[in-house]
Amino acid sequence: MAHKICMIAMFIAAFTSSGLSGALVPSNCPTYWTAFEGNCYRFFGQRVNMKEAQYNCRIHGSAGRFAYLVSIHSKEESDFLVTLFQSYTESSSDRHSHVWIGLSHEAGEGTFVWSDGTDTHFTNWGDGHPTVASSAQAVVLIHPNHGDNGRWHETSVMGNFRYICKMPMFKQ
Repeated sequence: MAHKICMIAMFIAAFTSSGLSGALVPSNCPTYWTAFEGNCYRFFGQRVNMKEAQYNCRIHGSAGRFAYLVSIHSKEESDFLVTLFQSYTESSSDRHSHVWIGLSHEAGEGTFVWSDGTDTHFTNWGDGHPTVASSAQAVVLIHPNHGDNGRWHETSVMGNFRYICKMPMFKQ
């Protein structure tokens, strides 16, 4: 039964409502990617370090489009990503895991940048974060639940976490 529900959820995620009498139309995202506000998102469940996550996002791009670790530009997008992460996790302990996002800074620098080069005009830091004083390279990850509901924390790039990739939607 759980397999059947998962398959239905994947089918629904592959389509978006068009607003034309509620008709479903293709989302213009590749298989296994979910559409939201003109972009395609994909959750990856294997735990890898940040460099591996960045590489894996790049190779999962499609039709000449590069995918990057997700950049987040609004509260709505952040809420969508928390929901996406939670939809792929079954146990409550999974829901307390971290997920790589594409925001980082180099050692000794206080400027955080998105891996896709977009501007950092929205932030959603958890209490006490960021802590830029560290000399080690720090990377931000989304903390989907655990009482912090989608707030960001930084950590070493050597940690192994799941990740979410993002790329522009196909143009028609």
